[in-house]
Amino acid sequence: MADRCLQHLLRDHQEAERIVADIESLVEAQKLGRAWDAARRESFAQVVRFYEEVVLGHIQKEEKVLFPALEGFLPHDMGPLAVLRGEHREIGSLFRRLCEVGGMLALGRGDAPLVEEFERVARSTIQMTRDHIYKEDRVLFPMVARFLSIERDEYLLGEMEALATSKEPAPQKVR
Repeated sequence: MADRCLQHLLRDHQEAERIVADIESLVEAQKLGRAWDAARRESFAQVVRFYEEVVLGHIQKEEKVLFPALEGFLPHDMGPLAVLRGEHREIGSLFRRLCEVGGMLALGRGDAPLVEEFERVARSTIQMTRDHIYKEDRVLFPMVARFLSIERDEYLLGEMEALATSKEPAPQKVR
């Protein structure tokens, strides 16, 4: 079966589901009024690392490798690829804001508007991420798997792995 490159991307999605659960735990702790203790700060730090190491890398794998390969049979400026690219931008924006707001909370700032924004941005991040993963896992990837030759699949996987191990800095890191 020619879907090793898709399995590679699906593993990123599985990691994303775990981190989304961590974000949900942070929101629940916030709603209960729990302080940002060392364990909570570490959990949040894992979310930030995940964003920088996995989300940005995953988006690059799709934007620089998979999507260009699909443009041979799908339009790039409308339809599923345009929608998914737009969602990539939105997910990146949401994660960046989540990291910024959570960072302020982790440093001890806890005024009501900031707490409310954290919950709002976290819930938006969770929903957008889950919706996006669903579209790719249930719609795009099965469609792509039908059209990938073994040779093309191996080539795309090699490109994704090379991109993942390159020393090129990922864009939009939070510092």
